[in-house]
Amino acid sequence: MKNVSEIVELITQRTKHIGAITPEFSMKINDDLKSLLLTEIKADFGWLWHEKIITPELLVDCFTQDELSEAGIFVKGTHDTGLAKIITCGNAIVKSFIPESSVCYNDSKVISLGGVHRAYDNSTVELLEEGVIYAFNHATAITKKGESVIFQHDQSSVVAHKKTVVVRNNGVK
Repeated sequence: MKNVSEIVELITQRTKHIGAITPEFSMKINDDLKSLLLTEIKADFGWLWHEKIITPELLVDCFTQDELSEAGIFVKGTHDTGLAKIITCGNAIVKSFIPESSVCYNDSKVISLGGVHRAYDNSTVELLEEGVIYAFNHATAITKKGESVIFQHDQSSVVAHKKTVVVRNNGVK
């Protein structure tokens, strides 16, 4: 069975052979491949990140900000999003006012109404309402109001509202 690149190459060669390929067709193939690649990167982001295969610099070098944002991956700058599942890394700040889930790496920050979030490295998750935060490494978990739960691991820090339950070092990763 051929992989996607081999199939694209085969179709491209056949269309070039009969003179039917257009610049628009080439651009469409490249856009579809990038979108597919970003889908796979997002699906395996945790492993790719921890193995240092993916870095903020690599993402910025290989994809446009729009391509990354459409895939739900935010690397730099400040963003408002309505996406349900996001990944942040680098120094991105993402504000989402719908309950969602996020995974945060590096020095990134997510501000959300609620949802379930994981924070690694030096990232920060700030919940404005109710939700759950898993904080690892040197991450920061902040709750503003509502009933929330923070699972604090490693050397993470917590700034908790009075209705927040903090569970320290429960071994779940």
